[in-house]
Amino acid sequence: AMPDRELERDEPDEHDEARAFVMQLGEALHRYGASAQRVEQAMELLSSRFDLESHFFATPTSIFAAFGKPGQQNVGLLRVEPGQVDLEKRCELDELISEALHGRVAPRDGLERIELIQRAPSQWGAGLTTLCYAFASAAAARFLGGTWREMAAALVVGLSIGIVALAAKRSRLVARVV
Repeated sequence: AMPDRELERDEPDEHDEARAFVMQLGEALHRYGASAQRVEQAMELLSSRFDLESHFFATPTSIFAAFGKPGQQNVGLLRVEPGQVDLEKRCELDELISEALHGRVAPRDGLERIELIQRAPSQWGAGLTTLCYAFASAAAARFLGGTWREMAAALVVGLSIGIVALAAKRSRLVARVV
């Protein structure tokens, strides 16, 4: 016979969706380039909003989470692949965080929104994004006092970086190298 305490853990409780929302939001923030400090901060704020006692520790490749009182905690680890900065998706996630903190989004709805944000294609095409690497590099060279030669070299280097970044989106191996 199993002790009653173990049976209780298998039953879902009222905070399961809130914990899932906090964890998936942290993972999404991490994937789209948020700093470890920002990931932890967002997770702590949401946990507090949903009356979850919790502790978080984020690194470049993982998120550790402990929910509950010390000695009675449920501890979890999310292994996360470092992603690329995606400011569009980060803004959408920040808006979701704000709405959840103000009580306008429940955990279940928040989980659905995270999924929609992650599945949504970028409004900017791959070609335009790659060209922006080139032009941003050339502009930075000029800003730093470069002549047209330095700007041209920076444009080529920026274009090369853009192509590598594009390849990183299509290949997990290239993404790890990048």
